[in-house]
Amino acid sequence: MSKSAIKDSIQSDQIKFLKEGNKEDSSTLRFALSFLNKEEKDKKIELNDSEVIKILKSMIKRNKDSYDQFMNANRQELADKEKKEMSLLNTYL
Repeated sequence: MSKSAIKDSIQSDQIKFLKEGNKEDSSTLRFALSFLNKEEKDKKIELNDSEVIKILKSMIKRNKDSYDQFMNANRQELADKEKKEMSLLNTYL
């Protein structure tokens, strides 16, 4: 089990969403987990909650930048997708 309760929560929710057939949220969490696992592998450490929060905030910032770009380009559907992903990731902060 990892040191991060947040990461554990993301993993269990990802499985729950997958079982429920909620592919969008499951995919978002799968991406977040892959990013977290890559950080752990690169740094050869187990992330703690504060490190997970830092990474999630970085991911949310990236989503915000994409959201702004899509809004400026009048791509409402893609902007809505980014906003939904930001909202989901924010629940873990």
